[in-house]
Amino acid sequence: MTSDHHQARPTNYVLDYTSHALGSVLASAGKTQVIVTCSHLEEVPSWLRPNKSEQGWVTAEYNLLPSSTQQRHKRERSRISGRTSEIQRILSRSLRAAVDLTQIPGQTLIFDCDVILADGGTRTTSLNGAMVALILAISRLQKRGKCASNTLKDLIGAISIATHDKGLIVDPDYNHDYSANADITVVMNSKQQLVEIQGCAEKQAFSPTTLQEIVALAGVSLAPTFDYLERLKDEYLA
Repeated sequence: MTSDHHQARPTNYVLDYTSHALGSVLASAGKTQVIVTCSHLEEVPSWLRPNKSEQGWVTAEYNLLPSSTQQRHKRERSRISGRTSEIQRILSRSLRAAVDLTQIPGQTLIFDCDVILADGGTRTTSLNGAMVALILAISRLQKRGKCASNTLKDLIGAISIATHDKGLIVDPDYNHDYSANADITVVMNSKQQLVEIQGCAEKQAFSPTTLQEIVALAGVSLAPTFDYLERLKDEYLA
């Protein structure tokens, strides 16, 4: 196994990629590209309305555009797939871990993650891009007097690590993901505390020791992402 397998693919973030969103970014990791936008609503879900004055809400939607995959991906119109639902849940939970919901009472932030080119790591690229869009969005809400300065509770990052016959592969592309024994997504904060771990042994089980190695490697691999997010936070939320 070459050392490249322990390095995440090159990432890039084009800020304010769209005009109307509160915060937006074109996020890329290797060949994977995701447009992430953050919209702001002056309302919360109905089940939260009795406590409207106490907290807000953060949620996310995920979508593979038809031409993002090698074979056309059929649009999910009336019903989303189990995979899409699973990804939306991990995105939403992870983003809520980044926000103090009591600082946006009666408001909802909705993140739309639209994959325009899929080559592995679409959920992690979506989440990391959403964190960028979140910082931009909070900055603008603060200027409008809609949230407090301490709304951003934590910086959150995500990366996938595959177990493979070659060893552990960080941020696998489609070919490595397809041939992997297991693919584990690790979400953590900048203190390297775990927010969520998601994955399964698709072809071969792995040991608890391997899981520990995956978590440690995720922490090292996410360091550049957190460095970027920290710089962005200092620039926009100073």
